Amino acid sequence: MRSLGLLLLMMMLLAARSAWAEAAYDQALRYVNGEVITVSDVKIRSGERLGEYQRRGKVTPQSDAEMVPFMQESLEQLTDETLLVQKAKEMKMVPDHDRVVLEVLERAKELGRDLSLRAQAEARRDLERQQSIEFLLTYHYAARTPEATPQALLAAYNARQREFHRPARARILEIILRPSDPDLAKDLRRAKTDLFKRAQDAKDPAIAVAATSRLEAYLVEGATRADQDVLLDAFIADVVAAGARDDLDDGGKTLVRQAEAVRDRGAVMRDPEQTAQTLAELRAELDGKGEEAFRAAARRVSQGPNAAEGGDQGWVEPGYYPPAFDERVFALAAGEMSQVFTVTNATCLVYVLEREQARLRSFSEVSGELEAILQRERRDQLRRTVVMILRGKAAITDLVPIASLLD
Repeated sequence: MRSLGLLLLMMMLLAARSAWAEAAYDQALRYVNGEVITVSDVKIRSGERLGEYQRRGKVTPQSDAEMVPFMQESLEQLTDETLLVQKAKEMKMVPDHDRVVLEVLERAKELGRDLSLRAQAEARRDLERQQSIEFLLTYHYAARTPEATPQALLAAYNARQREFHRPARARILEIILRPSDPDLAKDLRRAKTDLFKRAQDAKDPAIAVAATSRLEAYLVEGATRADQDVLLDAFIADVVAAGARDDLDDGGKTLVRQAEAVRDRGAVMRDPEQTAQTLAELRAELDGKGEEAFRAAARRVSQGPNAAEGGDQGWVEPGYYPPAFDERVFALAAGEMSQVFTVTNATCLVYVLEREQARLRSFSEVSGELEAILQRERRDQLRRTVVMILRGKAAITDLVPIASLLD
């Protein structure tokens, strides 16, 4: 079980940066050549990393013991960046302030956001740090390292062919239907029983009889919930039918309107079995009609992603979805439609547009990708080397242990 301290910390880390900036008290955590890194700096960075982990589906720290090294990594990241920025300033590799200001405002405009003066200042500081580091690595250090030659690229391809094996994949359309939320079903049943009780005292004789004539069967010992639901639905139907009369009083009209609302809510409710049956009926309608009919049905009824695009999921590979999904989809040929199946509370129907078998991608296909990979690796190694040199010369003083932040 997570400790209370960790839960509170996680909540704080995921809060907005402005909340930290407005804090009345901030504590120095580390000095790097006289420049301070504060507790808030580390918490903000850790919060950003937690958010990134969650977006990518990566495992986040689950205990105080895991949170301590996570926050330590954040502190070391900030230390590395501080050293690189200090070196960039020493070498007068500082970005143009006016251009940074314009870029911050343009980015905010693209995102449709109005930034406060404080938020603008923070964004400018972050961008200036990023660009200072970029200038340092690109113009001073990277220029000294030769680019990969075609021969080096080919050698890297031969050594790393395992990375370029493309698994079997399929381009698919998908229709998803989901059962109704159980809580909504409970609310609907409460609405039915409440209407059933109030109708027993209705002034209109026909509406009152619609309820009282079923009361004994509803309450009889041994009546199942399904039996009661049948009685309630029949009662609702009788009350709705009473709405055709011209002699209803205001109370009767109110009950009719409520019965109609309950009926309409019930018409769109479905349990897992009903959901599967609905999709099976749709499959029978689509059988043999091809891609366009499937796309039209997806646009009309699907509750899954990309429904407006006809349920088009693009190319998928094994592992994108749960194993039960892969077992069904990758057993189909192009132009085939799956049977109805359920995965993680979603009832699915899939149409396969294209199939490709597993294969090794050729050098010509991946040369650009491989060059980008090698450049990124070379740059990462360059950064690590530069940081190691700078750390060897730096004066770094810790004031507070990271573990104390969780106390």
